[in-house]
Amino acid sequence: MKRLKYAGRLGVICMITAAVFVLAFLGLEFLVIDPMFVVDYPELLDWEALEAKHAYQRVVTDALVNTMFAGVFMTLGLVMWRLGIAYGELRAGKPLTP
Repeated sequence: MKRLKYAGRLGVICMITAAVFVLAFLGLEFLVIDPMFVVDYPELLDWEALEAKHAYQRVVTDALVNTMFAGVFMTLGLVMWRLGIAYGELRAGKPLTP
């Protein structure tokens, strides 16, 4: 029972962490990925175009990883937050809400 005491706080921290990952994804999207579409590939040398393509793929991969971590932390945060609410209800002597 004592372990549930801090579950709500930990859940909120997890949700804040998820928000940070979402903001990092948005930063990658607007600052790095969108300007890469503006690059004029025919004017570049072949190796420069290949380099830009690999850089784009790395940024997209980073954005997808950030989104995955955001989903994991948000789910964990919501579960922990709900456990904190359940602990508070048990401690107050109320029946658990479904």
